[in-house]
Amino acid sequence: MIHSNPHFAAARMVACLCAASMTVGAGCTTPECDDGSKLCNGVCVFNADAADQCGSGGTCVRCPEVAVPNASRACINNACDWACNGLRGDCNHEVSDGCETSLAGDSLNCGGCGVVCHGDCVDGVCTVRVAEAEPAPSGLVLAATALYWTSFDGTRLSVRTSDRNASVRTLASVDAHPGIAAALALDADEVFWTTGGTDQPGVADGAVYRLTLPAGSPTLVAGSQGAPAGIALSPDAIYWTNHASGEVMRAARAEGVAKAIASNQVHPRGIAFGGGRIYWVNEGSGASDGAVVVAGSDGSQPVVVSTDAALPDGTVVPSGVAPGPLSAFVPAASGGVSGPFFPAIFWADRIHNVVWAVQPSGGVPFPVSFPLVPWDPLQLSGIPYELIVVDRAAQSIEELQDVILVRTPGDTSFPPSHLFTRMTIPDPVALAPGVNGVDWEFAWISGTAVRWRLPPVFGPTR
Repeated sequence: MIHSNPHFAAARMVACLCAASMTVGAGCTTPECDDGSKLCNGVCVFNADAADQCGSGGTCVRCPEVAVPNASRACINNACDWACNGLRGDCNHEVSDGCETSLAGDSLNCGGCGVVCHGDCVDGVCTVRVAEAEPAPSGLVLAATALYWTSFDGTRLSVRTSDRNASVRTLASVDAHPGIAAALALDADEVFWTTGGTDQPGVADGAVYRLTLPAGSPTLVAGSQGAPAGIALSPDAIYWTNHASGEVMRAARAEGVAKAIASNQVHPRGIAFGGGRIYWVNEGSGASDGAVVVAGSDGSQPVVVSTDAALPDGTVVPSGVAPGPLSAFVPAASGGVSGPFFPAIFWADRIHNVVWAVQPSGGVPFPVSFPLVPWDPLQLSGIPYELIVVDRAAQSIEELQDVILVRTPGDTSFPPSHLFTRMTIPDPVALAPGVNGVDWEFAWISGTAVRWRLPPVFGPTR
């Protein structure tokens, strides 16, 4: 696709590069431009393909207007030509009707000629209708070119997958019980999942499985678990929480022997791994006994980090009375941002309607968002420099941008921001951000439907 950039720099004087013993016009008759610009009628210009300065060899012309429908004059490869306007395409290669195809809403030409969308094409972006009427879908994970989730029909839990063409297949099906919803995690060549189960102390009808992709058979990691809920992976271990029995579990990938690394927890659910540590949320029993806990990868030295902290208005409150979903974020110093980066843990506060953050080593939590009403956080996902909240009360996906923790430990100057609604989703169940959040690719479950918003595809327009 041809993109025009109206913000190119103005023409500037020639930067003549000559040997030290030469001067312009005296041995240096062919001046050159620096900084990647080109010589155009004796002046160095930056926009090599601008329609007002088209050509090469130092001679440039202004391209003439064109009489092609839905197209404009353009300079392509230093030659005057024409290009389609906006989301238009010359998909039939007929000059007489110009750019006859709208690439904004055509499912056969979505964002580019011949780019097929198996769903809804809106503004040149495809949202794939992956599945309809899935029984109790949950545990959504998005990989580079595939989507994974679980479905539960009341007696059997199935792990399902789809490509971008909505080709859905079942990878595995295992026995399961109603209660806590299943969770799923993925790495390069394996998928792991919990079956959930009866959320009642003394009942252990849940299990944890693994499967080697693309077409392995399910292998039992641990059976007789007390409503296994959240799941997380490290390079050498599998972690999960048992919501009913109050345990945080670990199984080494190599040996697969499960053992409790924390017991007597009050309804643990969300769990994450990052920076060599394990983090989990104790949802509590409604008696102000919730907590966010950080421990070593083997469960050693557990620390409650959800201590009392100040809301944006200065009111000091307990930040962990009713913690919701959490996300562990270990940023990399990239994107041109400089400063002392440090990892952080984020969790949603169901009582005070904010998102808190704290360093894994402890310290005072601080709010990164202002209170939001209505508020029923179902899921919290962290991608580079952004936090995404699935809010069941508002039926929406909310986003907190520019979450770049560039401050020294102990500094409390990080200002909170306002969550804003990215999109509305009826009956939201789960969300899966794309790899590194590129072009805001994501998938979601809405009721019993599974959807996948693909990144924009800038296909051919001529």
